[in-house]
Order: sequence, then C-alpha cells, then structure tokens
Amino acid sequence: MLKREISSSDDGDERNSENKDNIKSELCENNNLKFTIKRSCLSDEKKPIAVKRFRSSNDSSSDEPDEEIIRKPPRFTNPFINDEVSEDDDNSSYYEDISEEESADSERKLAATTNAIATGRHRNLYGQVFNKLSEDDLNAYFQAKYQSKRNSYYNDSEDDHNGSDSEIFNRPPDGAKLWIVKTKIGEAKNVAKILNSRLMTLKNTQDHPDIFSVISKQSEKSYVYVLSKNKFAVDSFIKGVRGVLNQKLKAVRDEDYVDTITEKSQSISIKVGAFVRFKRTKFCGDLAQIVQIDEEDNMVLLKLVPRIDYKKLRGQLRLNMDEQEFIAEKKRKYKRIPKALFNPVKIKKCGGDYVLNKGIYTFEKNEYANGFLFKWFSTKLIESKGVVPSSEEMALFDASISEGDNVYSSLASVANVCAKVEIGDKVQLLGKSYANVQGVVYDMKDDSLVVKITTLGSVFGQLLKVRKSDVGKYFDIGDHIKVIHGKNTNDTGIVVKYDSLSVYYISDLTKEESKVPANNCIASLEISSGVDSCGMYSYLDIVKLDFDEVGIIIRIFNKKIEILNQFNNIVTREPSKISEKITSRSGRTFDINRSEVVAGNQVVVIRGNYAHKNSVDKKTIATVKFVCRGFLFLHDPSRSENGGYFVVKQNDVVLYGKPELESQVSIDVEDISNLNTGVIGNNIYFPTGKNVDPIFRNKNKNPVQNTPSASINCNDTSNISLIGKTIRITKGPYKGYVGMVKSVSGSISQVELVTTCRTINVDISRVSVADDTV
Repeated sequence: MLKREISSSDDGDERNSENKDNIKSELCENNNLKFTIKRSCLSDEKKPIAVKRFRSSNDSSSDEPDEEIIRKPPRFTNPFINDEVSEDDDNSSYYEDISEEESADSERKLAATTNAIATGRHRNLYGQVFNKLSEDDLNAYFQAKYQSKRNSYYNDSEDDHNGSDSEIFNRPPDGAKLWIVKTKIGEAKNVAKILNSRLMTLKNTQDHPDIFSVISKQSEKSYVYVLSKNKFAVDSFIKGVRGVLNQKLKAVRDEDYVDTITEKSQSISIKVGAFVRFKRTKFCGDLAQIVQIDEEDNMVLLKLVPRIDYKKLRGQLRLNMDEQEFIAEKKRKYKRIPKALFNPVKIKKCGGDYVLNKGIYTFEKNEYANGFLFKWFSTKLIESKGVVPSSEEMALFDASISEGDNVYSSLASVANVCAKVEIGDKVQLLGKSYANVQGVVYDMKDDSLVVKITTLGSVFGQLLKVRKSDVGKYFDIGDHIKVIHGKNTNDTGIVVKYDSLSVYYISDLTKEESKVPANNCIASLEISSGVDSCGMYSYLDIVKLDFDEVGIIIRIFNKKIEILNQFNNIVTREPSKISEKITSRSGRTFDINRSEVVAGNQVVVIRGNYAHKNSVDKKTIATVKFVCRGFLFLHDPSRSENGGYFVVKQNDVVLYGKPELESQVSIDVEDISNLNTGVIGNNIYFPTGKNVDPIFRNKNKNPVQNTPSASINCNDTSNISLIGKTIRITKGPYKGYVGMVKSVSGSISQVELVTTCRTINVDISRVSVADDTV
C-alpha cells in the first residue's frame, strides 16, 4: 500500500512531487507499471483507474501486442483530501491517454473475471459445508431458509383471511346466485353462445350489468347456468332465446356452487387385457390391447399394430437424395399409412436402422416385439366402451394371445365377454352340446352364470352353470331393444328376426331394417331421441356442410352422422365438421306451373326417378320439408329408403291439386298450328281444340268447341264466391275432410282444414259446399 501525506503548504507540495517521482521511478524499474489516478476533490463521482503494463523489448514478440490494459476497481473518494494529485509535465512521455471504449472493455473483463472467481469460491465453500452435513441437517437448513420466504407472500393480515378463503371459493362472488336455465336436449351450447353475445352487448352498453357470466358445461347437454344477483334480470335476459324452455328459475345453493361449475373428468374403467380404440393421433380408430396400467399418471401400455411408412427413405439413402427427389417427396399427397406388423427387412431396405435386444426391436424411439408396437399412451386418447374387434383385426392378435391367460382368445369370446348380461336376460347357450338351447339368467357369480333352461325338452326348467363366454343374448320377435354398442349406438327399434346371434330390427326413427349383434343390445322401452353424442344436432335437422352444400340428417351413429345433401347423395360427417344448423324454413321456389312452393306444401312428383309414370293415380305425392334454391327436400311416408326423404328439382314437381296436364298434351310436330304461343302468361297445359289455330286465329272458320278438361276458365271470377265458405273435400287423399276456403286462384283453392288447422291446395272440382247449396 502506498501512503502519502499531502499538506496545504508549498513545501509540502514540493516534497509530495519528489516522493511521487521516486515512487514512479521505482515502479517503472521493478514492475513496469504506471498508475494514472484522477480524482476530483469536491465531487463523489467515481472514475476508473487504468493500469498499463509495458513489456520489455526482450519479453515482447512480434505476434503479441505492445501493451496490455488491466483494469482495477475504482477507489472511494476520501472527503478529507481536498487536493488533486497530478503529475508533472516532464514525465508525460511515460503516459498515454486511454480512450473511453478501452476503459469500458477492460472494466467489463475485470468484472467478469472477479465474479467468476467469487462464484467459484462461494460454491467451493458451500460444497465443503454441505458435505459435512447429514441429510436431516440439510432438510432442516433448507426448510428454515425458504419457509420464511414462502410465508412472506401471505403474511398480510393473516387474521383477516381466517375462514375467508373457503368463502371465496365455496360461494358465488359479490353475493350473486347461480341460476339454472333448462334448454332443449342438445341445445345447451347454442343457447350459451346466444346468451354470451347478449352479455357482451350488455357490458358494452351498461356500466354495471346485472348479469355477470354465462356457464355451459361440456357434460351438461340441456342446462345452462347464469350468474346474477337479480332473478328478474335473468328472466328478461333469456326471454326470446330459441331453445330455452318455459320454466321457473331456480338457484343453486351456495354450498353446491363449486361442485356445480366444476367440470369433472370422466374416469374410464379399464383392465389389463381389454381391447380399446384410439380417439385421436395417427392411430385413430385402431384396435389396441391393454398390457399395463399406471393409475397415478393415467397412462396405459398398449399393444397395437404399428403404422410405419416404408416408402420414406432414411439414413444414408436420404442423404444421397438429390434436390428433385426432395421436391417430389414434398409434393407427394398425404395418405394414411397402412397398418402392418414390424418388418426388419423392410426397415433395412428404406435405409433405417434399429437395435435388437433380447427380441425387442428399438426403431425411431419406439419398441417393437413380435411385430407389435408397445407404447405408453394417455387414457384420454383411448375409448373403452363398446369396443368389439372385427375378424380381420382379431386375425392379427390371435397369433400372440394365449388361451391360458385372462385375455380374450378368440373373436367369439371377445363378443360374449363384452356383452352386458343381467339377471333376467334371455340367452342362448353356445357349443355343440347345447345346440338351440335357450334360457334365462337366474344368477351371476364372478365369470360364471346360472341359467334356467326355457327350451322345451328333457332339461326344461333345470339350472345350468356356464361361463359367460359360452352364452349369447337372445331376443324374441316383437321385443323392443336398444343398441348400446357398435355403429348404431343409442338406436332403438322392434325385433323382426333373430338369426345366429344377430338381431334384425326396425328403427323407431328411420323405419329402416338394421342388423346388429345380439350382444350389443338390451331390452328397453326407451325410444331414441335422435340426438348425436355431442348434443349439437338431432335427427331430421337441416344442416349446412359448407358454403354451397346443405343437407338433412337421416341417420345418427355413435360419433358419425349421415346426411342427405341437395344432390341426393349421402355423406358421412363428424359433428365437429358440420358448419351450422339451419333453423329458418322461409325458402321459396316455383314449380313447373310457376306456382309458389314453400315448406309444408304438398307436391306431386311428375319427373325423375321418384315419379311413378304408370298412371296418374300412382304418382308420388310428398310433403315439402325444406326449400334450398332450386332443390326440394321431400318426405314420402310410403318409402322406407332414407326414412322416406329424397330430393328433387323444382321443375320435377307440381303443386298438389294443380292440373297435371303435361302428360296429356299431344303435340303434332308436323302441324305447327297446334303449337302454343310463347306469350308469357299463356297456360301451355290447357290444350285447345284441333280446329283452333293459336298463331293464325283469323283463319279459323269453325267455332271453338272446348273439351271437358278445359271447361274451367282460370280467369273466371265466379269461384271467388267460395271464399269464406265451409266446404267438404270429395276426392283425393283428404276425402271427407272439412275446411274453410281462404282464397281462390283460378281453379285452385286454399283450404284450411278444421281438424288439423292446416292449409292445403285443393282443386275446385274436388270440393263441395258443406250445406250442398252449390
């Protein structure tokens, strides 16, 4: 350390300067160091201290720089020293000015070096201390160190929060109540969207709206919850919303608030050896078998048939690809990789590499054994209910399934064990020794059943103990069933035939005959509501598929919907891939007679594949359900295909009751005098006599004699007198019905039926006044 005494006298200054010169010369001779110290006497600003080390000519080389700058930490200003230490001008040759950039760079390097040294020493010190401590001492040390920091976030008035946390989480905020709003089945999401849009409007127009929020749960298909303080505000809030039922609002108790709004995760019941199917990922829809279950992490180890792309080049073959091959691979259309067992030979051909260890192949971070993929998946990706393997899928699994295990050994056993059998169900015994033997389940014990024989014979009324895999469900003709598994899940109908463990039934919705395994059904009096699994769409809903395609739902499966579009084609979609549901039925169009057609009218199909052209009486008469541009969605109860629904064009129909005279017109092409004019408004379907020339009328010499079919004049106003009178229909499908004439247009009258309050079009020739005065 250097000690200096500085006085205020001139002598002291001279002595100080001499001492400085001596010290500088000693430093330069010994260490080649030069100090440059600048300090202001009255300010507290800290300025850097620069140190330059000069190398001797012997030590320096041509490759190294001439000088190296070393930065030292700044010194604090001593308030008792008021003089500034400076150097004489004679020794200025020993010094060089240092730029600000060099000073900053040197300071950063020195600070980094100092921090690294300090950190290393700190770690070494902690390591030496921690190595001497036991596990209990370390635990106590860290708890004492971090417990106070953890509690420091919650030490703000602990007394005020005693018991208040439970109130915050167990009851609605601000004293509001959760009101239950009941909707139609499957309309909860649509109602919630409408209410949310209303709520946003209220928040934009009012400062303090009475409605706080709208809650719709994924598991609730027919309930929506509204959080509000005022019951009357909720009444006005939901008024006029389509899908909301008339009801008396009820509020959820404050104690049940959290349980009501909490979305509970659905737990699936699975066991080792059971078959499941994937809901997502590239294995979507594939069959897999459970090998191991991890209940803590909700993971399962599955055995499944892999999907490996053997066309994709790997390894060195991929590195040898040129630019054109890369472009061709990118442009290759995506196709789902087919299922196939693991093949090491094909892997080598495509340039792949694998590791073989005790019969287990490791390829691309996946493990394969006996051709199958063994991999852990989350339980959210699989579906365990109603999984019945097909014969093709079981053909792959049969080779690796042993009969001694508690795993299904064949397709028959899989179908039978998966069957939901209850006491009282009718069953049929399987096997050669029990041919055509039927009975009723009397008791159930673990994997065995006690069956009471109902088949007439020597064993009638006896009790027989059999395994579950040795029985199959049985239904009599006329039983009402419900499908609980498979493609037609939740469909109901009446059994019309039973044949070799298969049931033929007529659906309650579509009136079509379907075939399902008997084990997939249960006896039930329930009639299906026709709502899909997501609760968004119902049977016979009109939906929009894309911007130029609409259709009507004619069939609902487990997670698929069949739709009849306007081109008379059946398309299958998932509920999530449907754009929206169409609720408006205000579409209008015109028939071949230029008469307006709307939903609810009855029409006669006179052209196309759906028109019976044998005779006039056998023509198809259908009801218009929906009008989309030039297409009509019609329903004919006499047809069983697609539930009686079909689509025709507007030029293929004519309103029921209008004259269907197109087929009666016989035009002689050689005689152009029989052709009608092209004047708009002239009815081409009312034929004229042969002596009438519509083009050259002045040449007609004989008077016109109208045929009986054309005796009614459309412009005759005498039929207007029927308006407001009660009439009775004398012909047609509505024969005997009584109604009131609302309007008359030509020979067609609009009649409102008394029984059904429905308006239909009826020809005037088919009606008569009820009092028989006309």
